[in-house]
Amino acid sequence: CARTHPLGSGPMVWYQVFDYAVGHWFQKVANSVLGTVLCCPGCFSVYRCKALRDTLATYASTVSKGEEFLTKDMGEDRWLCTLMVEKGWRLEYTAVSEDSTYCPEEFDEFFNQRRRWIPSTIANQMELIKKWGGGQIESDYVSKFFIMYQAFLLFSSMIGPSTVILIMAAGLELVVGSVGGGIVPTVVVFFLIFIGYGVLCLYAKQDTQLKWAKVLTMVFMVVMVMVLIGQAREMVISFQELNIRLTEENRNHMTDAEKSCLDCLTIGCGDCKTLTCDRPLHWSKNNVSVWLARCF
Repeated sequence: CARTHPLGSGPMVWYQVFDYAVGHWFQKVANSVLGTVLCCPGCFSVYRCKALRDTLATYASTVSKGEEFLTKDMGEDRWLCTLMVEKGWRLEYTAVSEDSTYCPEEFDEFFNQRRRWIPSTIANQMELIKKWGGGQIESDYVSKFFIMYQAFLLFSSMIGPSTVILIMAAGLELVVGSVGGGIVPTVVVFFLIFIGYGVLCLYAKQDTQLKWAKVLTMVFMVVMVMVLIGQAREMVISFQELNIRLTEENRNHMTDAEKSCLDCLTIGCGDCKTLTCDRPLHWSKNNVSVWLARCF
């Protein structure tokens, strides 16, 4: 497969430019170097005919269970690549070849796309790890280290929601202060929202899911802005406290002559002009590197 560039306009496309750079460039490069690419995009990929013949019978099989639906029908290109890897074929990433494809510009289309991609990715990763553990993978390119890397990615995907919840709860505490029990009540509220939306996706119609997805997206966008403000405020306060502490340390280590000079510089006395001394170093845009060096 090759390097894919998203086409389109609007905020959703702006986000996907970053998403494609991480998922379609860096992650595929890592997979290709460590073993084999696990998903060649349908927009621009080239396969050997023999590789397709080896997998076509299984690829064309029907779905009889929910697990098979997630693995096969939610991501056809990833399922095809998984079958090729299981048969011993190696899929490579070629950065010198580039292509462009139109990506979703509206929220509804983007939501439906990711609702297919994410479950399909997780299901196929679990399928690969399970079959490797059972000795059903014939490929020389799927090593123990490669499987460990895939297990790490799978684990990261599973704990992703909880990580976001903890970041938001800690950031809100910096903005609004601690509610009784620290960040625990906020974590519980976010967790209940997460579970509630999961239940909604299981039983509600697609239009209802999309409406609530839009509402929750706007709510959490506001929350993340508050988190950003809280973290920025905390950084500024920390730098100010560090500056005060360093100033006090400098004052305590001054000689009598330096203290006299500092007093003269502060008051405006003219008698200390013959003394040679350095004023306490204050943080400014002109001496950031020196200030940081002394801090550390």
